Amino acid sequence: RVGRAGDRRVMGVRSFDIGRALLQEQYLEAIDLIMACGDNEMERDDVRQFRKSWIRQGRNAKATLKLLPRNAALSKERALLNGWKRYNGDAKAALGSLPEEERQFWISTYQSYIWNHAATRRIEMYGSQSAVAGDLVLIDSSSCDVPRRHDGKANVDIRHVVLPLPGTKMLFPSNQIGDFYQKLLSDDGIDIGQQSQTSRKGSYRHLVAPVSNLEHRTFKESNKTHIQLKFDLPSGSFATMLLRELMTTTVSRPEANRMRGALTGIQHEPI
Repeated sequence: RVGRAGDRRVMGVRSFDIGRALLQEQYLEAIDLIMACGDNEMERDDVRQFRKSWIRQGRNAKATLKLLPRNAALSKERALLNGWKRYNGDAKAALGSLPEEERQFWISTYQSYIWNHAATRRIEMYGSQSAVAGDLVLIDSSSCDVPRRHDGKANVDIRHVVLPLPGTKMLFPSNQIGDFYQKLLSDDGIDIGQQSQTSRKGSYRHLVAPVSNLEHRTFKESNKTHIQLKFDLPSGSFATMLLRELMTTTVSRPEANRMRGALTGIQHEPI
């Protein structure tokens, strides 16, 4: 299974868009996204009107706070607005009113967004059978180990290939996938290795994760045929992404069958 992460959203806004804005140091944009993040039909009308008032009121925190609905889980929004008042409209300082783990969560979703694109490109360019020259390989999966760049001389199984979640002091592939990482980050105007208030350490994730103990059965209920699957995945892998790979219609039939037959998956990160 290729280990993609699913698209984590904070209601209507994609979480990685907030993370991108933080890493770009576009702090006002990040606040606007956070304030708008639940603006959809799933929220109560008074909550939606509260969110819209942030821009309509010209980013007037005092006026917007007056419209904050009672009994609504809007602790992030309340903290941001109070921070905006406290620091006289300093967006960076206002974001500091949020817990560190909250800000780091959004940055982590951007890292996963980049990882997902790199994982997809790696499979498209070099296949899913073995490591190629320039890949990062990690034979021992100990968390303290640093991968090495494959020289292409020996046959190394694809299960040993890792890709970096981009961050400070990370090693990148020396083949075209490394260039692809740099282009993605450059296009977003981000130097993720730069130490700053919003910098984040990276890590390495295996490109594919083995699926074990796979079982399935079909049964009928309410005149419909259902399929039940049972399987085991390594820690950090996502069942929803395996199911998406199995049911995908966005890849060619031969490629989908080949990937399914191998019972491995592109480990896309949740974003």
